[in-house]
Amino acid sequence: MSYTYTYTYSFNHANGNLLSRKDLIKNRTETFTYDQLDRLSTVKLTS
Repeated sequence: MSYTYTYTYSFNHANGNLLSRKDLIKNRTETFTYDQLDRLSTVKLTS
């Protein structure tokens, strides 16, 4: 069984937080937000 994953990533270069990740095959995007202490607070999936 073979799997292919193709993602693009967007980071906040000031603190290294992952802002979004897009699955180019399934055309889905996950968006991440953080609180004032840089802790992950929400994840939103759109397709």
